[in-house]
Amino acid sequence: MTPEECLDAVEEDGYAVAYLDGAQRTPEVCLAAVRQAGSAVVYLNDAQRTPGVCLAAVQQNGYVVSAMSDAQRTPEVRLAAVQQCGVAVVYLSAAQRTPKVCLAAVQQNGRVLQHLADAQRTPEVCLAAVRQHGWTVDHLTDVLRTPEVCLAAVQQHGCAVRHLNDAQRTLEVCLAAVQQYGYAVQHLTNAQRTPEIRLTAVQQHGCAVYYLTDAQRTPEVCLAAVQQDGGAVRHLTRAQQTPEVCLAAVQQDKAAMQFLSDAQIDRALEWTPTRHRHFSERVRVCIDTLFACPDLPNELAVMIVRHVPAPAFC
Repeated sequence: MTPEECLDAVEEDGYAVAYLDGAQRTPEVCLAAVRQAGSAVVYLNDAQRTPGVCLAAVQQNGYVVSAMSDAQRTPEVRLAAVQQCGVAVVYLSAAQRTPKVCLAAVQQNGRVLQHLADAQRTPEVCLAAVRQHGWTVDHLTDVLRTPEVCLAAVQQHGCAVRHLNDAQRTLEVCLAAVQQYGYAVQHLTNAQRTPEIRLTAVQQHGCAVYYLTDAQRTPEVCLAAVQQDGGAVRHLTRAQQTPEVCLAAVQQDKAAMQFLSDAQIDRALEWTPTRHRHFSERVRVCIDTLFACPDLPNELAVMIVRHVPAPAFC
C-alpha cells in the first residue's frame, strides 16, 4: 500500500492501523489513526506513541489513558483525558491526580467525586462536582457540605435536598430546591414547607400539590397549581375544586375537564363575581368551542380562551 492509501485507510477506520507493518505506520498515519479512534493507540508500540499521538488519542477517547505508561501520561495528556471523560481519573495514580486534574474531572462528570480520596476533595472540587451533578452531594461528608455546596447542589437538581440533613436544609436551600424542581417538596418535612415554599413548588410543577397535606393546600396554592398544570385538579378534593380553580384548570388544559363533573363545569361557567362578570359569555363561547372540537390542540384551545373578545360590562 502507498502512504496515501495507508492514510486513507486509517482516516476511515482508525483500527486499520493494526494491519499495517512498521514501515507503513508513519507519524502522520499513527496520528490520523488515533484521531479517528483513540483506542487504536493500543496497536502502536512505545516508539510510535509520541506525545502528540498520546494527546490526540485521549482527546478522542479519555479511557485510553489506562493503556499508557506513566511516562506517556504527561500532565497535558492526563488533563485532556479527564476533560474528555471524567471517569478516566480512576486510571490515574494518586500522584497524577493533581488539583487541576481532579477539578477538570468533576467538571466533566460530577459523579467521579466518589472515586477521589478525601485529600483530593478540596472545597473547589466539591463545589464543582455538585454544580455538575447535584446528587453528588450524597458522597460528601457533613464537614464538606458547606452552605455554598448544599445550595449549589439543589440548584443543579432540586431532589438533591433528600441527601441533606435538617440542619443543612436552610430556608434558602429548601426554596432553591423547589424552584429548580417542584416535586422536591415531597422530601421536605411539614415544618420546612413554608407558605412560600409550597406556593413556589406548585408554580414550578403544578402536580407537586399531590404531596401537600389538605391543610397546606390553601386556595392560593390550589389555584397556582392548576394554573401551571390544569391536570393537577385531579389531585384536589371536591372542596378544593372551587369554581375558580376548575375554570383555571380548564383554561390551562382543556383535558382537565375529564377530571371534573358536569356539575362542576356548570358551576365554573356560572362563577361570575363582579370583577369577572364580563367573562361569563366569553367562557361559554370557549367551552362550547372546546366541546365541539375534541381534537383541538391544547395550544389553540388556550389561545381561544385568551382571545375571544369579552362583551361589555353589564
